Amino acid sequence: MDEVQRCKDIRLACLADAPYAFGSTFEAESAQPDHWWEQRLADGYWVVAERDGEDLAVAMLMYQGLPDSFEPEPGSDLEGAEDYPWVRAVWTRPEHRGRGLVDLLLNHLGEVAAAAGARTLVLGVRAGNDRAIGAYRRLGFTSVGRFWPGNAQMPQPNLLMARPLSA
Repeated sequence: MDEVQRCKDIRLACLADAPYAFGSTFEAESAQPDHWWEQRLADGYWVVAERDGEDLAVAMLMYQGLPDSFEPEPGSDLEGAEDYPWVRAVWTRPEHRGRGLVDLLLNHLGEVAAAAGARTLVLGVRAGNDRAIGAYRRLGFTSVGRFWPGNAQMPQPNLLMARPLSA
C-alpha cells in the first residue's frame, strides 16, 4: 500500500471512531480527492505504530504559529509570532489503548522537534476529552491556554497544552 492510501485509511479510521476529537467528519474527508490526501501527508511528519502489518496508532508533527483565537492562561510564555512544533492527529485503535503507544509516538516527536532546535512541544485537545488530557498530562504537558479551531463545528474550545523539550 502506498503512503498516501495508508494516511487516508488511518485518518478515516480516526474519524469513524472519534470525530469529536478531530474537528472533521468521516463523510467530509472520505470525499476528498487524492491530491488533498497527498497534501495532508506532505504537511507534516507522520509516525505510525504498527505490528504485523496493522497500523495501531498514529501522530503527526507540523510547525505552525498559535491560532488567532489563542487565549493564554496567566503566566503562559508562549508567543504568537513563533512557529511551534505541534503534535496533531493523535489516535490509537480502541483495542490497543492503554498500552503505551501514545507515549512512544509523542516522545519520538518530542525528540525530533528537540533535534530541530525546538524548546517547546504543543498540542491542542478538545475540552472534555478527559482520557486524552490525562495521557498528555502524564507525558508532561500542561495547559497553557485555549483556542477555538477555525475548521471545527464544536461549541467548546480546545485546550492548548505544552511540554518543554530538552536539547
